Amino acid sequence: EEYRAYFEEREIPFFVISALAGHGLTPMLHALSDILEAAKENEREEEEENLHDDADDVVETWDPLA
Repeated sequence: EEYRAYFEEREIPFFVISALAGHGLTPMLHALSDILEAAKENEREEEEENLHDDADDVVETWDPLA
């Protein structure tokens, strides 16, 4: 129960938390959470990079005299 809010924030289903914690695998839950958090961060960085690339394309193709 003490980890429920921590892992719900990271979108890990409670039945997974209960099953692993019930078997003394709480450190595995922390590792899983870290992996998911890193994956989300990578996804955010890729989206941000794509936005910058799209903006660069617009700037490169924009012709104010056209």
